[in-house]
Amino acid sequence: MENNTLRKNKIILTFTINILFFLICLFLSDGTHKHTLKVAPESQPGKTYNRQVRCLKTMPLRFEKNMGQTAESVQFISHGLDYTLFLTPNQSVFSLQHCAKKNLNTTLKKTSIRMTIEDANPDAEITGINEQDCKTNYFIGSDATNWRTNIPNYEKIIYKEIYDGIDLVYHGTKGKLEYDFIVKPGADPNKIALNFDGEEEQRFDEQGNLILKTELGDVSFLEPMIYQEIDGDRQMIPGNYCWDSNNRVTFQVEEYDKTETLVIDPMVIFATYVGGSESDYIQNIAVDPAGAIYITGNSSSPDFPGTYDMTGGNSTAFVAKIDPDNAKYEYITFIGGTGQYTYASAYGLDVDPAGNAYVAGYIGGSEGARDFPTVNAYQESAGGNTDAYLLKLNPTGDSILYATYFGGGDHEGDAGNTMGVGVDGFGHVVIGGNTTPSIGGDPFPIRNAFQPNLGYYGYTGFVAKFDPSKSGDESLLYSTYIASEGDTEVLDVAADAVGHAYITGYAEAEGLPVVNAFQDNIAGDADAFVIKLTPGGKDAVYSTYLGGPAPDKRDTGRGIAADVSGYAYVTGSPADGFPLTPGAFQTSGWGGFITCFDPTGNLEYSTLYPYAGYGGIDVDLKGRAFVGLYGAD
Repeated sequence: MENNTLRKNKIILTFTINILFFLICLFLSDGTHKHTLKVAPESQPGKTYNRQVRCLKTMPLRFEKNMGQTAESVQFISHGLDYTLFLTPNQSVFSLQHCAKKNLNTTLKKTSIRMTIEDANPDAEITGINEQDCKTNYFIGSDATNWRTNIPNYEKIIYKEIYDGIDLVYHGTKGKLEYDFIVKPGADPNKIALNFDGEEEQRFDEQGNLILKTELGDVSFLEPMIYQEIDGDRQMIPGNYCWDSNNRVTFQVEEYDKTETLVIDPMVIFATYVGGSESDYIQNIAVDPAGAIYITGNSSSPDFPGTYDMTGGNSTAFVAKIDPDNAKYEYITFIGGTGQYTYASAYGLDVDPAGNAYVAGYIGGSEGARDFPTVNAYQESAGGNTDAYLLKLNPTGDSILYATYFGGGDHEGDAGNTMGVGVDGFGHVVIGGNTTPSIGGDPFPIRNAFQPNLGYYGYTGFVAKFDPSKSGDESLLYSTYIASEGDTEVLDVAADAVGHAYITGYAEAEGLPVVNAFQDNIAGDADAFVIKLTPGGKDAVYSTYLGGPAPDKRDTGRGIAADVSGYAYVTGSPADGFPLTPGAFQTSGWGGFITCFDPTGNLEYSTLYPYAGYGGIDVDLKGRAFVGLYGAD
């Protein structure tokens, strides 16, 4: 067994700049939320992960074919950060939204802009070009006949002969949409006319960009790039936007070779109208043994104006699988309820060696909460206003292998709105979250419990273990509260190959059953805790508080991982006087902590680290801990 010094030297901090880059460039992220790194078991996981992250910057927009998930007039859909683009036969409809949070209040604003191709050919053929490997899936509601799977995605969309001799092609990268008018030899670019509706004001700036003012801010249509490719040489042609006598936007093009194809290439920038919206974001990431990246989180992408559809309107959870070597999505799957005020959130994510994805989160919202997709469920309907859920997706993301509600008569998730999930070597799944038990309502499900009793009706942490190969009541192996008294929150869980569950969070009272504890009592206002449960869940290998004596301050465990030898690695936020071991990497200053316990609960090492922001933690086959950071510059 390695000595304490060697283990301490294996701490590797994956610096925050990589995480921030990931949040900025990847799918729907606002850069403010917790993320957990899952490191591939390779000899240099840090370098491998950096390579995976860098490739995502080049990923193109994807255009999803409408197969019943939105209004019938829509041909293709493209999702972006706080906008959805709907392509109809003669319009581009930009459905925009901005979600802002202040204190505990959320404000969601929506608007839309319609760009009509004036006098366009109503019979223009609309076709996807360069079909991607990515498929989109919608598991919205409990009625499987309304689910949509294996929807094709394309890199470009072409409108053939939108005008006589002129094609229109949509393409682009995240946040940047391009729409090219391909003017064939002899065709007349003066026929092109655009009419905008929905903006408050329309103007040209000093750079020649078309600026559309909306209640959410400005959307910029950049000055068009106009060129011809002649004998392999790109020749730029002077030109610009202008208004015609009917106040339509047209293109003024200087002299060019009319025997060659002309390309008019404007670009739309949506980023100018968002100011850090909180409606779409990634909550967790994982990497499977083959190096594929999985992400999960929440999406409130806008729906088609005047309708309610699967693409948005309420909050849905999503899971996406990404091939980093080829910079492409493999699948994107949305999960949620059908009620207009339903919200589904995804927080916990893990992946097994076969590529099955396991997602845990919360769903709620009046009657819509009773319409979540369930398959082989332990609990087929909602127990309260908000319930936890667990879902298992197959490796291609187009089939739910297991999905269940989990909760009692009140609500789950209000405390910290976070959940953890971990898969053991037998395919059993541990989830951890928070519940507020009701008095007199349906009780929270408890089975084979480490802590079966609750003498307190504030929010409290829970852990449950499922066997998704079974169905119904047989699929729940155990379920337990964490403490009997005081507010207690479970923030993360992990599982090892032989079935142990590892749990961390914080507790505000002495209600935690301590077993083989490093620390028997709460030292400050609130302390972190670390628990290792036996595979059956009824007993603990160890259960301990972890914190310093600072008054009115809180030590919080935010992430936990276990290595193949049964060592537990915990990270989080420390208060003054947090317990450290001799020779610690850092002993003072503001940042986070990393603490390691051996398989029986003895403290192996404990250290601070000097960076702002603390996320999740994972460990490779050599026992090296990797910490995901966020919120620092």
